[in-house]
Amino acid sequence: MDVSPSGDRTGPPGNPAGDSQPLSLAVPANSTPAAGPAEAMLSVDTGWDHALAAAMHDVPLPPGLSARLLARLPQPTAAADRRSAGRWGAGRRRWLQAAAASLACAASLLVAILFFNQTAPEMGSESVMESVRAWHNHQAAAGPLNQEAPPEDYSTGSFVMPGCVAGWRRLPAPLLGRDGVAYQLLGPHQNRATLYVLDFDGPRSAPRLMVNTSSPLGNLLTTDGQTSSTWTDGVRLYVLVADGNEQDFRALVRAPRSMA
Repeated sequence: MDVSPSGDRTGPPGNPAGDSQPLSLAVPANSTPAAGPAEAMLSVDTGWDHALAAAMHDVPLPPGLSARLLARLPQPTAAADRRSAGRWGAGRRRWLQAAAASLACAASLLVAILFFNQTAPEMGSESVMESVRAWHNHQAAAGPLNQEAPPEDYSTGSFVMPGCVAGWRRLPAPLLGRDGVAYQLLGPHQNRATLYVLDFDGPRSAPRLMVNTSSPLGNLLTTDGQTSSTWTDGVRLYVLVADGNEQDFRALVRAPRSMA
């Protein structure tokens, strides 16, 4: 560096102290060093991004655009709730179906046990006569009598006097749980009577008949002006209900040879 004749050092402008340090080193101690080319470019890009973002925020949106965008966003909480509710509902339906199936199986098993273990009631001769007599007194005549040949499965048997039969009709409903026919009889003294001929072996639900008498004169029962009797040939059950006393009853039937 040149020295003036007066002995003063001369330096570049801005360095009054005439410091002999190079220009690149003449930086205040507290100042920030100048950034290099890369740092300067990054600083410019960052500043431009912030400026662009601020400008975008200042741009007004079309009316209703925000609401439409929000409506298109997924709703995770609601969807999760629906999925949870769907799983709970499906589990509850499966539980109810399983419970209903279990109850149905239990009910079917109970019905089967009750059906197979059911014991039909038993009826002796006197109970049979009382039941048929009650039917006889409360059952109105159903239509005209048939005069044609009666059904072979329900014949009058060998004890009823042939001349006493006035006609027959089928029973309008099962009697003692059994099907059959009813014969209208008329005795010598004009006493009226009805002979009921039923199947001896009825369905499972029908009462069991404990009748072992094979003659109409084996167990007579006279009650309230009527005389009744019941007997069987092993295939059919016969019950005869006649108006009058025992003598009137005997006029309608033939006694077995052993009892003659």
